[in-house]
Amino acid sequence: MKHECPHCGQACMSSLQKLIISPSSSVSCQTCGKRISVRWRHSLALLAMKAYGLEPLQILLFGLILVVVAGLIQLLFMPLSQDQA
Repeated sequence: MKHECPHCGQACMSSLQKLIISPSSSVSCQTCGKRISVRWRHSLALLAMKAYGLEPLQILLFGLILVVVAGLIQLLFMPLSQDQA
C-alpha cells in the first residue's frame, strides 16, 4: 500500500515507512524529494496510551494490542503532512 504525498499528490512511501515516522522525524518523498512527517495533534492518542501504569504481564499483553491498534490507526487514519523543518 502506497500513501499520497501532501506536496505532490503522488505515491510517496510504503506502509512500513509510515509506521516508522513520527512528529519528531520525517522522511523524503520518493517522488518529489520534499520532507514528510505527521502532526503532533494526530499522534497525541499514541502518547496518551503510554500513561497507564500496569503490571508487567498486563503491560506486555496490553502493549501488544496497542501496538497493533496504533499501527492500524497510523496506517489508515493519520494523514501525512508537509514537514515544517
